[in-house]
Amino acid sequence: MTGGGRSGQGRPAAYPVLNEYAPGPGVGPGRSPFFMGALVGALGVWAGRTVHMSVVRINAITVPAERGEELERRFAARAGEVSSSPGFESFQLLKPTDERGVYLVYTRWRSQDDFDAWMNSAAFQHGHRAHGEKGPVSNQSELWSFDVIQHEES
Repeated sequence: MTGGGRSGQGRPAAYPVLNEYAPGPGVGPGRSPFFMGALVGALGVWAGRTVHMSVVRINAITVPAERGEELERRFAARAGEVSSSPGFESFQLLKPTDERGVYLVYTRWRSQDDFDAWMNSAAFQHGHRAHGEKGPVSNQSELWSFDVIQHEES
């Protein structure tokens, strides 16, 4: 079911039509820039165009304190391998600054299909070969999955 009216066509009825909201500065009559940005992020659609929104996968790796440097060395040794994968957008290795001992491996991808392709690739297997050769660094790992619905950069 879609909303009626010229600006609501093609949107689910649950989503409001943009120009039915209170005026906001700098965007035009009846359009709040904050609301429009939030709606674009939530729907991924604006004026009939699809807005690309990424997927984020975070591997939360619990590492004993005495093994943290080894984890960092292993990641440094394979630096750049993931960045050549189709659909790859970003990588960060986050080191804990508290007593939790959980490193976060943050990756952002164009789509779930791109992430899945990387997970099944020879590059992924090559990057994780030390796990098989030298044993695991961590004692627990958990994959968290997110869709990006809002994004800002300076």
